[in-house]
Amino acid sequence: MIHRSFRSAVVALAAALLMPAVAHADTKSAFTIGIGDFVPSSPSTSLEGFEPFPGTSINQHGDISFEVSFGQGVIPGGYQITAMALQQKQTGTYLSPIGPFSADETITQIPVFLEGSGAGLGPVRFGGGLGYDFVTHSIQGGQAANGLVGDTYLDIGAGSGTSLEAKYILGTRSALTGFYFGLKTAI
Repeated sequence: MIHRSFRSAVVALAAALLMPAVAHADTKSAFTIGIGDFVPSSPSTSLEGFEPFPGTSINQHGDISFEVSFGQGVIPGGYQITAMALQQKQTGTYLSPIGPFSADETITQIPVFLEGSGAGLGPVRFGGGLGYDFVTHSIQGGQAANGLVGDTYLDIGAGSGTSLEAKYILGTRSALTGFYFGLKTAI
């Protein structure tokens, strides 16, 4: 619980620091940066994708994540290129023929999307994209988890180039799928 409270405090501090800088930012900037929280949507699914043995438990939790985008209002057709850095921890307690053991693993994803601006209604924008997910993990002997990734998002303008954003990121493995909630600003 302390971990989540610390993460929330860091996100709130970053938001407080970003807001004053936005007052000086040009809202027509093609670059945006963001900070948020990645929440895995399948917290009991392992990256390895195997069905756990009876008595095995797997738990995932997200961490602070970052986003940078380029192209909104610049690339023809309303497209933008977005890269994110998402991190999560996977903790498992496994039963094996020689007895139980536990493992803590860190999974870092860097999905890069080509996103369409989609539809807008006042300060609200809906959109989505398709891209490639570069995944690194600390699983010894684990197979590569890179692959196609898609997203859909809801962006709510908060004024002066700042917006609140919610994304659903759909990876090729359920362990890499989740929600991103963040704050972003034009730079």
